[in-house]
Formats: sequence, C-alpha cells, structure tokens
Amino acid sequence: MTHHGNHADVDAVLAARDDTTCRVREVLDRVGEKWAVTGLVIRTVHPVVPPRVDYALTPLGVTLLDTVARRETR
Repeated sequence: MTHHGNHADVDAVLAARDDTTCRVREVLDRVGEKWAVTGLVIRTVHPVVPPRVDYALTPLGVTLLDTVARRETR
C-alpha cells in the first residue's frame, strides 16, 4: 500500500490565505525532509512551476500506519 500527497492539496485548502500558504508549505517541507531522511517517506521534488513535491510511504513508513491510526482514535 502506497500513500501519496502533494502541495496541491494544501494549496487548494489555503488558496485564500497567501501568507499562511507559504508558512504551511515551509513547515510541510521541513517535516517531509526529516521523514525522508529517517526513511519513512520517499520525497520527490519536481522541477516545475509552481513547485510540486510528492511523498510516498516507504515500507518502513507503512509499518507505522496502525500505530498512528490508534493514536488518532483516542
């Protein structure tokens, strides 16, 4: 099972908040980079305008799905 996400999702939600969009994108980039370094996700940066970054869970990241889901239901 592979899960994908990209900045387009965030941009759609925050389209009316240009200042907030930039800050949210910066936070997501930092978190995504850390998760990539730890081996939880594969981070793919596409050389396009506007910028696009895709994330996919690695097999290690998939092993954490149940744990995260349990925390969310508390």
